[in-house]
Amino acid sequence: MPARPSSRNRLYVCSWNVASWPTCSREIISHHSSLHVWLSRHAFDILCLQEVKTRHCVLETSPQLTLSGQGSPVGDSYDTFWAPNRTKTNGGGDSGFNGVATIARKGLTKRACATPLLDENDQPDEELNAEGRCIMTDHGTFVLFNVYVPAGQGSERAPRKMRFLRALRRAMQHARRTRRVPVILAGDMNIARLPKDVCWKWRLMCCDDVWGKSKETSPALATLPPQVAEAVWRAKPAVEAALASKEVSFVPGKKSGNAQQYARADDSYVVRVPTPAGGRVTVGNKFDSEEEVNARLSRMERVVPDAIEGNAPLMIWPPNVLAINHLATLLQAAGVILTEAQQTAMSNSAGRSYSAPCFQSFFNDALLGEDRMVDTFSELHPKSVDRFTCWEQYKNSRYINEGARIDYIVVDQEIFQAARTAGVPLPCASTSRECTGEAAKNACLGRTQAGEQYQPAPFEGGGMPEPPTKCLEQQFRDATTGIVYMPPHFSDHVAVTLLLEWDDPRGEGGVEGAWRGPLPGSIALESDAATRMAQPHKTHRSIRDMFAAAASTGTRKPSVSSQSAKPTPPSSSPPGGVGARAKPTPSGVGARAKPAPPTAAASKPGARKSGIAAMFKAHEAKRTRHEE
Repeated sequence: MPARPSSRNRLYVCSWNVASWPTCSREIISHHSSLHVWLSRHAFDILCLQEVKTRHCVLETSPQLTLSGQGSPVGDSYDTFWAPNRTKTNGGGDSGFNGVATIARKGLTKRACATPLLDENDQPDEELNAEGRCIMTDHGTFVLFNVYVPAGQGSERAPRKMRFLRALRRAMQHARRTRRVPVILAGDMNIARLPKDVCWKWRLMCCDDVWGKSKETSPALATLPPQVAEAVWRAKPAVEAALASKEVSFVPGKKSGNAQQYARADDSYVVRVPTPAGGRVTVGNKFDSEEEVNARLSRMERVVPDAIEGNAPLMIWPPNVLAINHLATLLQAAGVILTEAQQTAMSNSAGRSYSAPCFQSFFNDALLGEDRMVDTFSELHPKSVDRFTCWEQYKNSRYINEGARIDYIVVDQEIFQAARTAGVPLPCASTSRECTGEAAKNACLGRTQAGEQYQPAPFEGGGMPEPPTKCLEQQFRDATTGIVYMPPHFSDHVAVTLLLEWDDPRGEGGVEGAWRGPLPGSIALESDAATRMAQPHKTHRSIRDMFAAAASTGTRKPSVSSQSAKPTPPSSSPPGGVGARAKPTPSGVGARAKPAPPTAAASKPGARKSGIAAMFKAHEAKRTRHEE
């Protein structure tokens, strides 16, 4: 008896910080011939991009970036929505930083809003919205927020970051109330919410967990051999003395005239402490500022005033903590050497995330606790080890897998309970239980069974070596809730994914009243003002098309070639894909055809200038009346 057709439907969502979409898309095209081919192989239904770094004026005139070229397979299969940075530079132009974009299969999106963030009065926060860090798309049975949360947690940036997070939460709560559908939050949160979301050596160790009331009750010392634990316990006075005698040195960067080959671009600071033998050892890497030196080595609690008057101060650094790698160096100065395995054991036992406590609390207590959202990756891969999403590119940190997990897809309980699906195991793990550090490192390297892998860029310059083809293939896998290890040539982040599956209530297993996702082609895109604003490429194209239409209906006699031209037959898309593979054009995707030579009438100075100006004014007047 033949198998009964499956009644389960699915939705595959991906979120990825691309660290400049123009650069990233060029890399994709150079290695995969076109964006259409790359998207088809990944089979994403919705792709959320962060840090696209594309100006509004560029989006209006660059169909290859917005995937909207007329007749292109991508443009025919996907809708794209953009929230570029609209803040002005000192020169008056749009800033090229930040920016987010959401790409969705046609028929999945009802409307979009590039200014969704709300202030304390539930009104649009114009200042925050102008930064291009959040875009909302309505998909009928859920609302999706695609975000790029501000980085940094120092005294100057922390209040503004918290302001952004609160505006985001208000927007999500407003969407639940007014649209009566659950929410999906995807993007770069710039928060490592759990200790294991940070490389072991960057985690923080509370000194009370090392030198507490007694050696026997110390959680950090319990992981060490007895002799080593005894030595660490006795080293506390020497560690205190080393910290008191630290020497801070200023290191000029290249911007300050430092011409050394390996100098950083910006100024930095180096900290050294004395050893019993009379030498000095360096504590950690270079620090960005004296404020950072004091924050990380003073062991003092640091709080800053909240932007909202009357609120409790924001804690940006907990009291009496040291990073594990800093603690190991201070113990070395005291004559106690800890192996990397011993440091890792201490970190796994009692380490904390390095993200500011106020931001960890917002994520864990407000979003996941009060709002009952779910961190899909940690829920479906609770035993994962060293699965990070971002690394410091200039240090080649990905190749030793020293990074952090700061990219997330978080969903409301209603969606998670009805449609959660783990999919295939994490990359380089043969089963869902095989979550080792070695498997995670192999995934970072794109390591193949033949031993090929990505190679780091040499520090003396020259860029990354060309990736082996088999390594590039490692990114293409069956759908999963987890991580897609994009090549390091594309971005310093990898992508995170969410696979949702639900039953058709008409088939076996369907539960009436349970949440269900939308089906491609089931939703019509509206044309309200907010949606049009999120599609700047369409606004510009409509003006251009109007001019072309007006010109084609003029009194000029059509050319012989236009009379004899045959209409292009409509293209058909294969099942399960975006469309048939198109031959790559010279510029990769959406290359423009060479314009025909101008006619004699059109080449005369000012021949059509007045007519175009009149049409433009009429079009603008009509559009203004429509928006009103």
